[in-house]
Amino acid sequence: MAKKESLDSSSPSPPDAEAPPGPPSVSKSPYGTLRENLEALIVAVILALIIRHFSVEAFEIPTGSMAPTLFGIHAWVSCPNCDTEFNVGLRTDLETGKLNMPYQRRMVYLGSCLKCKVRHHRAYDAADPGQPLAPGKSLLICGRPECGCRWQGEAGDFQEQAVIAQGDDLAFECPLCQFRFKEVIEKSNLTGGHKILVNKFAYRVGKPRRWDVIVFQMNEVRNYIKRLLGLPGETVWIQGGDLYVQGPGESQRHIERKAERPEVQENLWTRLADSSVAERGYNPEPAWREAFEQGSGGNPSPRWQWSPPLLRWTVEALRPEGHPKEDLRDPVAILKFNRRSVDFYNYNLLAPSGAAGYGRAEVGDKKLAFTVRPLEGEGWIGGEIRDGSFAYQFRVPVGQADSRRPAALRRLPAEGGEGLFAARFRHSPDREPPEPLAAERAEAAAALPLSIPSRLEFENVDDRVAVRLDGKEILALEYSSGSPVLRSENEHYLLLLAGGVRAELEALQVFRDVYYAPGVGSPDPARKIESVGADGENGYFACGDNSPNSFDSRMWGTVPERNLMGKALLVFWPAWPANWQCKFIR
Repeated sequence: MAKKESLDSSSPSPPDAEAPPGPPSVSKSPYGTLRENLEALIVAVILALIIRHFSVEAFEIPTGSMAPTLFGIHAWVSCPNCDTEFNVGLRTDLETGKLNMPYQRRMVYLGSCLKCKVRHHRAYDAADPGQPLAPGKSLLICGRPECGCRWQGEAGDFQEQAVIAQGDDLAFECPLCQFRFKEVIEKSNLTGGHKILVNKFAYRVGKPRRWDVIVFQMNEVRNYIKRLLGLPGETVWIQGGDLYVQGPGESQRHIERKAERPEVQENLWTRLADSSVAERGYNPEPAWREAFEQGSGGNPSPRWQWSPPLLRWTVEALRPEGHPKEDLRDPVAILKFNRRSVDFYNYNLLAPSGAAGYGRAEVGDKKLAFTVRPLEGEGWIGGEIRDGSFAYQFRVPVGQADSRRPAALRRLPAEGGEGLFAARFRHSPDREPPEPLAAERAEAAAALPLSIPSRLEFENVDDRVAVRLDGKEILALEYSSGSPVLRSENEHYLLLLAGGVRAELEALQVFRDVYYAPGVGSPDPARKIESVGADGENGYFACGDNSPNSFDSRMWGTVPERNLMGKALLVFWPAWPANWQCKFIR
């Protein structure tokens, strides 16, 4: 076997071998190394500046006008009833973006009520005028009016902390279970505004699209971030929380539907209830209740049963024995959403506008989502949403998909002051609703298989109602309502329906759509603004997702095209494992 030649340059050369010619030896000066490093650093800085100027740039969100999509400086609060964590915006200086709220040292009780065990995180002043709070001597009062317990806390349950000076303890309402409680915000419980990357190249190669989150300049000091609602040349109306536009050359206005941008719509849903989140029962109003009392004409016996350990609803609406075969009507079991659906923002509790942060407009645009497993029967599962003068009902049969027994979606007129559901079911729960016109009905060959879980979603948003089965849209209707301004909760409701079936339902979730207010202090329920810039330049109508506390085009008009800086791309900070908020911005 031939030996391999050595490639080691350290091997001695034969005495008679002549060394090959090579470049002259040059000793490298330390100044040359320094120069190379400086050149590399300068090139890196230049590249970073070029990228920043033409491609992406980092910004910090100064305020909460885009909450809950984007947060300014905020704190986190945990609900004692369901442990849901939610954020609260803190007041900042409009010029510097720095926190603009004083702190004070106060004694804070960190225990629980002796009677109902509700967790307390409350600040207390002096027990007597001029005297400091004395742990073990000061009388504590439970924050739940239903409890009213009074006790003296143990000395070990008190700590002196720096908390936001806001007079008395802050009153919160959990956005998920709507339990009301008092809480303090400690100085240590602060998170800076979202830090985001802005795609500055997006609008150099393309035009802004409706529903984009845009960054723009309004003066030499500050940049703004809002959602783009109105395009150049359009006339914009905000009515009943919805967006209407009339484009150039169009004879009438029309509603703009976010369904055309499903990633945007998904981001703008606000969760109102979730049965998969366990509650401790501190809120006396349950999220769902059977529509009629047991023994009434509409409900001879309870048909819905809630199992707290399993976080599961069971419904039994089978036909009773001896039911005439020629009578094809099924018993109808009705579960009604029992909590409010309003444009409430805990985030605005400490906003400069004060009470303006408490939106209380009734929201009719809602979504119901749940997982259902039919166990027995040949009936159907469905739901119903009322929004103003009409109700929208869907039914999906149980068993095999059959075009002779289709899933159906119907638009029905509400009857009387109590609404369609009361008029139909109060005295005759088995009564079929009136047959709608063909244009107000949609059908599809779809069904829920027995013993197999299926996910149903039912939404009414932007004058469009749709049903999805396991993520696939199977039914849809578009209509024109004019987005009525709802004055009371009697003008809207949400029902879960079942007929001729026994089934288990889990993860019942209710969402409301974003509700755009016509303007701070505006008495006009239909706000009209022309989206035209100065001197005929293209202008863009921009509004914050947190419209009750947003300074935007509703006040100062449209954004000139030359002021656009780019499209918000993603949140890259906070990124701590315990506070991970990174996400793409939709």
